[in-house]
Amino acid sequence: MVALAGYSSLQNVDNSTCLSFCRQDENCASVVYSELHPLFNGSVCRFFNNRVNLTLIDPAIYDPPRLSYLIILESRQKGFYLKAALEGSPFLVRKGSKNDCDCHCFNENNGAIRFFCDAYSYKISTASTGNCSLYTAKDITNIVYAIKSYVRL
Repeated sequence: MVALAGYSSLQNVDNSTCLSFCRQDENCASVVYSELHPLFNGSVCRFFNNRVNLTLIDPAIYDPPRLSYLIILESRQKGFYLKAALEGSPFLVRKGSKNDCDCHCFNENNGAIRFFCDAYSYKISTASTGNCSLYTAKDITNIVYAIKSYVRL
């Protein structure tokens, strides 16, 4: 898999600067912040909006590996990323339809699960079903390109 580039990016900034620039950009709904060690040397802050961002990043850019994580801005409208998947540690993985994912993650009548779910990744396996992976923002490490999948924040 390769990482999505987003519609804009900053380099060699710290996490707080990355978030500050995103908050000032009305199109920015989330960022993926990646850093090499030592901190801020070679860091990349990628901005994402609610439309498809399919500019791909060459994986060779990430040698040595980076520590990445997704930050979802609470004040921004939740949106879809087509042909994308989330990496990290989902708190729940279920088989079902796209509507099941919406219900489990965002439906107000769904009880406790809704309070933990910030985003989901849905991987299509057949015409009517797939795998729905539910995430909290702190457990998402990246957004990656995936043909038969989509992400909803």
